[in-house]
Amino acid sequence: MKRFKLFESFKDARAEIANRFAESNPNYNGMVDESGYPIGYSQVSQDVLMGAFFASYMGKDASKMNISTPFLKIPLPNWRLNYNGFSKIKGVDKVFQSLSLVHNYTCTYQVGGYTTNIAYLDDHSALNTLGDFIPEYELNQIALSEQFGPLIGFDMTLKNSMLLKVEYKQSRNVALSFSNNQITETSSKELSVSGGYRFKDLKIGLIFSGVKKQFVSDLNVTAGVGIKDNRTVLRKIQEDIDQVTSGMLTATINVAAEYQFSQLVGVKFYYDHTINRPKITNQYDNMNFETGIAITLNLSQ
Repeated sequence: MKRFKLFESFKDARAEIANRFAESNPNYNGMVDESGYPIGYSQVSQDVLMGAFFASYMGKDASKMNISTPFLKIPLPNWRLNYNGFSKIKGVDKVFQSLSLVHNYTCTYQVGGYTTNIAYLDDHSALNTLGDFIPEYELNQIALSEQFGPLIGFDMTLKNSMLLKVEYKQSRNVALSFSNNQITETSSKELSVSGGYRFKDLKIGLIFSGVKKQFVSDLNVTAGVGIKDNRTVLRKIQEDIDQVTSGMLTATINVAAEYQFSQLVGVKFYYDHTINRPKITNQYDNMNFETGIAITLNLSQ
């Protein structure tokens, strides 16, 4: 629902952006087209689409933001937060050896394939074949990518040395193509829970050629479950059509146990189970699982 509202905001912002461009251009004749947009700055003008993209998908004020350039003057924020003080809280320290909170955000903006427009005039008077004023730069695409990796995550070590990890991630990629006037939105949400425990000094006896040999090593056991929901939506601006082109709801289960018999030989049992439920009707639900025993030989000295 929120993604749909952003696209509606994008379409609504075009009128404000178009009027701002028209007011700043002395060559504007004061007339509007059949859609109510200023002549020279139509609904699909590159300048208008670029400004509306900034206003809606980057959270800017359409009436005040800079609309003169596709290049950002101020870099987008990126940050990472780690807090390790929970284990110092009275009562919590009786359960956890360590408990940390993790939050991470990355954001990038890209201008893809731009050139200086040879038909552009400094007085902003040149028009293209569609009747729109020609911008200084001809753009192929602009894109915004955001990722919370994770939005919130907990790394825990219990008093009994058991390891637990919980993470919730979100990401969004939005690309506006000026060649076909389309917006492609890809979004993803993921929740994962994993844990591990080390059984120290586990004794295993094996018989080789009638001779019993005993091994003593740690047995590492790990398990995890996760669910991920991703989809790609194609939004055609002129046709006002939204279409889900791909997407999948995926659930995973992973279990592994590893034992090192010696510095040279290690054995690992694993079980991986994946269930996929596609978002589009011409694909079917499917399930995959893989299990087996892997033997590792370390021949390096």
